[in-house]
Amino acid sequence: MKTNPLVSVFLFFCSFSSASAFASDYEAGLECFKKQDYVCAVEIWFPLAQQDNVKAQFSIGRMYWRGSGV
Repeated sequence: MKTNPLVSVFLFFCSFSSASAFASDYEAGLECFKKQDYVCAVEIWFPLAQQDNVKAQFSIGRMYWRGSGV
């Protein structure tokens, strides 16, 4: 079965766009965390953590460990 080269290129760029979306969402949560707005940070990070974003999972775990707003 032959694969259309345009489909391959499209999928290649889609993989980068979702990764950058994760990064920008994580950064938004980090800004909330720095302002000590822990509710905002968890609201942003929790969906990311459910989608296997390791940084978000770690940050929420750290918040629980330190008792920061949770």
